[in-house]
Amino acid sequence: MSSARQSGIKADGQFSGIAANGALDRRAVLGGARRRFAPVIARTPNVTYWKQLLLLALCYWLGGELGMLVGSDYGGISPFWPPAGIALFAFLLGGRRLWPGIVLGSLLLAYTSGAAWGVSLTTAIGHVFEAMLGVYLLRLPRIEFKFGMQRVRDVLSLTGCAALGAALVASMCGAFAMAYAALAPWSDVHLIWFTWWLGDAVGIIVVTPLLLVWRRWRQFKFSAHQLTELGLLLGAVAITAWLNFYLIDEHELDIPLMLYLMLPFAILSAARFRQHGATLVSMLVCVVMLWGTQHGYGAFEPYAGLDRLLLSIFYIAMTAVTALTVAALFSERLHTEKALFASREQYRTLVGTMNQGLGVQDKDGMVTYVNDRFCEIVGYGREEIVGKPVTAHIGEINQALWLELVSARRYGKTEPYELEVRRKDGRRVYLQVSPQLIFDEDGAQAGSFAVYTDITQRKRIETTLSGRREVLERLATGAPLAEVLTTLAETAEDARSDMRCSVMIVEDGRLRVGAAPSLPDFYVDALRDIDVGGGRGAGATAARTGMRMIIDDVLTHPYWYAYRGLARRAGVRSCWSEPIVSSRGEILGAFTMYHADARRPEQSDLQFMAATARVAAVAIEQRRKEEALKQSEERFRQLAEHIRDVFWMTDADGTWRYISPAYARVWGRSLQSLYDDPDSWIEAIHPDDRKSIGHSFFAKVPRGDSVQEYRVVLPDGSIRWIRDRAFAIRNEAGEVYRVAGIAEDVTEDKLGTQQAREHQDELAHMARLSSVGEMASSLAHELNQPLGAVTNYCKAGLRLLRSGASETQRIGEALEKASIQAQRAGDIIHHIRDFVRKDTRRRACIQLNDVVRGAVRLTDADIRKKRCTVRLKLLEPLPQVIGDRIQLEQVILNLVRNGTEAMMDVNAHLRELVVRSRVVDERTVRVSVQDSGTGLDDETLRRIFDPFYTTKNDGMGMGLPISRSIIEAHAGHLWAEQRMPPASGAIFHFSLPISRECVT
Repeated sequence: MSSARQSGIKADGQFSGIAANGALDRRAVLGGARRRFAPVIARTPNVTYWKQLLLLALCYWLGGELGMLVGSDYGGISPFWPPAGIALFAFLLGGRRLWPGIVLGSLLLAYTSGAAWGVSLTTAIGHVFEAMLGVYLLRLPRIEFKFGMQRVRDVLSLTGCAALGAALVASMCGAFAMAYAALAPWSDVHLIWFTWWLGDAVGIIVVTPLLLVWRRWRQFKFSAHQLTELGLLLGAVAITAWLNFYLIDEHELDIPLMLYLMLPFAILSAARFRQHGATLVSMLVCVVMLWGTQHGYGAFEPYAGLDRLLLSIFYIAMTAVTALTVAALFSERLHTEKALFASREQYRTLVGTMNQGLGVQDKDGMVTYVNDRFCEIVGYGREEIVGKPVTAHIGEINQALWLELVSARRYGKTEPYELEVRRKDGRRVYLQVSPQLIFDEDGAQAGSFAVYTDITQRKRIETTLSGRREVLERLATGAPLAEVLTTLAETAEDARSDMRCSVMIVEDGRLRVGAAPSLPDFYVDALRDIDVGGGRGAGATAARTGMRMIIDDVLTHPYWYAYRGLARRAGVRSCWSEPIVSSRGEILGAFTMYHADARRPEQSDLQFMAATARVAAVAIEQRRKEEALKQSEERFRQLAEHIRDVFWMTDADGTWRYISPAYARVWGRSLQSLYDDPDSWIEAIHPDDRKSIGHSFFAKVPRGDSVQEYRVVLPDGSIRWIRDRAFAIRNEAGEVYRVAGIAEDVTEDKLGTQQAREHQDELAHMARLSSVGEMASSLAHELNQPLGAVTNYCKAGLRLLRSGASETQRIGEALEKASIQAQRAGDIIHHIRDFVRKDTRRRACIQLNDVVRGAVRLTDADIRKKRCTVRLKLLEPLPQVIGDRIQLEQVILNLVRNGTEAMMDVNAHLRELVVRSRVVDERTVRVSVQDSGTGLDDETLRRIFDPFYTTKNDGMGMGLPISRSIIEAHAGHLWAEQRMPPASGAIFHFSLPISRECVT
């Protein structure tokens, strides 16, 4: 830009002068731009940030000084304004936060040129907006401008969006602002706008790419040759410029076509040095062209005013855009070539390292290419395959198949197929071939290629699995072991066609032949009976040590020294033996493979041997288990038929499998009757037990052993008690497939238990009588009170009647009181009578708190006599239990009396007995009787519940044992413990299960 951009436009006959303080705001009309283009306050300043601002201001000032050297006839506006390109470059790299640098550079330029400060500031703001708009357009998602300028779209984006788009808007706003400020007439606004726009556009096209490309110049290292070539190119450009501006002018040559002599050099520099050469040449052409035009030289000198300026600018722009476009085209081509090279290298790497073989052949069937994997599969070198027909390596057995497939491919059929090929070393391999036709540009078949997948291992596995299925089928159908092992050996030989196999079995320390289908008879005879401990062959060594034995050459191995002649006759050169080991680690034998050549096994061979040995182990172990099972079944049958109890077995559905002969003795029915009518077992059960047995007995078996007791009715009407214990028999999957059990006749035990229970009841009854006898004096005193009261009330009534008194009310009151006391005495006698009654057991839902109160009430007189205090701490409400009220009352009475007697040795005011009831958990209630006596020592605690053990001088030692037996008969527990110091005394607890059937 000239001085007019800073201080105004001097009058030259077309524009009027400008005042010294006139404002030249080129961006004033952009006040309504989007908010994102508003001035942005820089981030927190730091040293680096200020350095960037100063550097930007200096560059902006230098660019302005350069632009001011070239002025136009229209207000001195420069047709080449480098600060526009510098501002765009700064905003592209540093962002909007660098705007103070542009303002500072503009003010510095105004200072050096003597321009007005207001005009310079508004001009700087205009450049800020112009740069912001250019950056915004270049960063649109569809444009994706890249700083390297290595794509044609980047050159076109910079030219269209920044140079033409952003500069167009800015120049239009500046021109209208000048006219509005009376710095130019409105009639020349379009000329000012056009000149302004061209200056900014050329500045962006030439300067911005130069700065973007050369901003990292230290990273580019040119060789001496390249520097020489670059110097020659720049010299050629200078000479061409001299021809254009001096030679033409001095000799008055009208040859404008000579202007295009610089284009080849510009294109050459772009082709050789890419963006670096293109930007240098563009800058050189721009400087030379504008300087020559400004000083009246060159081909455009004959043109006047605006035309000369337009031609110069168009020439500069065309040269710069052409050079940058050519450089971008060469960069894209180079990138494409690199990508293509990388793709080819990747393809070669992929083909060279792929796990499948690849082969290419022409239309005549001649091989033109094979990869390394194909050579590995067939065992031939590439030079042995390429240039020869494919049929040379597929074997005679596949010639017809191959020709048929080739014929089919001619008609476009390319289905995958399997092919058997014999390797160079003689081994057979199986390939899966996936062919594909190749066509030339005319659509004619030019050949084909195919992918070869080695499926030898898969084919071997399929053959092995098929053979092993046959082995397992024979094993399941009960075929002899020799037949099963022979099938296994034949299967192994089918999978390894170049091998022969044998299976040896260890029996009684000797190694015997189990199967050897392909070995000669004389060889099998030599192996028929070998001592495992002393044998030195491969099989004997593997069976003795339990380790794999590999002999790659029997003619040189010391273990085969005695068998070399035998091996030569049999055609055996190498053998490998794998021990056959059972699931429990027992050596069962050895599986041996024989080969006609001396070689070591591959990993696949070792895996095959191990897998075959495991199958052989299953077969041998299964047959031995079956033999052992037969012997075990025979021993079991002998045992089951001679025991007194009934052993039985059914299927899971209840079908009878076996029942021992003891059934006839216990049930009184024949075995055949049960087999004929399986339901007769249920029908023989007592009707009261039949329902529970029939529905729950077998249902409990899968959850564990089931034990039931029931009665059976014999044909003569007698009854026997049976305890039947059943257990589940599960298969390998954990499913119940049979149920077995033992039915024991426990009639005698039941009778003995009943007699013992009756004896226990008798002892409890005697204990109750003893307790009442011991409390006789207290009970007599308890009865004397109501009976004496009855006597007194009756005598009073008689006296009133004999006196002839008419006071019937007093007589009635006396009789009523006598009746009440008589009822009280009757209750005491009734309670004592129920307590001592000998009666059958009666279980019912009872409330323990009521039982406690009844027992305490029965002992109330004895408690008062002994000067004791009883406190009841009973939980209300307490869940009910099922039990015999009299027996439980006997237990509580016994504990209460024991407690009061234990406190006789302490002072009367300390004799306190506490009876508690509480809930322990959701299933149990507990009653505790606590005294404050002298307590129990360790010996007493240990023996206190033993029969006949007592601490009383006149005691029998049966009260607590009977109480414990009563509580245990109620499914409860009775125990004692010493109170913790400083308290003294003992605590007796008993717990009973809560009944879910009773209503609390």
